[in-house]
Amino acid sequence: MNQKITTLSGRQIDPFNLRTKDIDIQDIAHSLAMQCRYNGHTRRFYSVAEHSVLVSQVLPDEHKLWGLLHDATEAYIGDMVSPVKGRMTDFKKLEQQIEKAVAERFGLTSAMPEIVHGADKHILSLELDWLAGGCMDSSSGLIGLEPGAATTLFMNTFNALMTERTWSVQVAA
Repeated sequence: MNQKITTLSGRQIDPFNLRTKDIDIQDIAHSLAMQCRYNGHTRRFYSVAEHSVLVSQVLPDEHKLWGLLHDATEAYIGDMVSPVKGRMTDFKKLEQQIEKAVAERFGLTSAMPEIVHGADKHILSLELDWLAGGCMDSSSGLIGLEPGAATTLFMNTFNALMTERTWSVQVAA
């Protein structure tokens, strides 16, 4: 049985044995931009990539990259609605394994900081209000970008954060 998936970049990866060298930020950005939040139960398309950018924006600088990448596992194994996911212990273990590889790949702490979980929940509450009210416009901060634009937004955010990190490391040295 073939356990490998092919990513946009053409990598053949085994999500059950994901190596850090298998992880590509453009694969993550594209995949998350193509996935709709809330299992598609929204009035219009709203991607995981946009959600990730919003989470990163509400965090202090030292946690912004974790905020951006907090759902990166979904690029490799997808997601499940929370009530189902909570009962799927094997899925949760696989998700944690992939999260650890993502953290290692991008030089993050091995465990996602609690502040990132809090920011995710905060954005979730705002999204539920916005989505329930159908208020998806630029004034709400939630704009429902098409996937190509969401990929660009995600990548621009990633590149800016990596530039800031590099600059911080250089200044500290």
